[in-house]
Amino acid sequence: MKLPPKMKAKKSSSRYAKFAMKYGDNVFELEAVPPESLQKILRRAIDDVLDVAAFNAEIDADKRDAAYLDGVRRSLSKVLGNLRPGPP
Repeated sequence: MKLPPKMKAKKSSSRYAKFAMKYGDNVFELEAVPPESLQKILRRAIDDVLDVAAFNAEIDADKRDAAYLDGVRRSLSKVLGNLRPGPP
């Protein structure tokens, strides 16, 4: 993104050595990045690790489970609603 460095990473941080080794010691504030750009970055990062087919299959399974449980709840509600308490 060619952002100018705003500051250096804190050497006192317990994560400094690993961070600096991987990225260097310049740090940037994400507030300087336009929201639309941040959204694109985030979307790409999610899409890179998300198995969309598996995710959609889970959503479909959740919908089926919810429909099944709603049917069970309605059936039980009717049965239980028709029960009258008997004498003790």
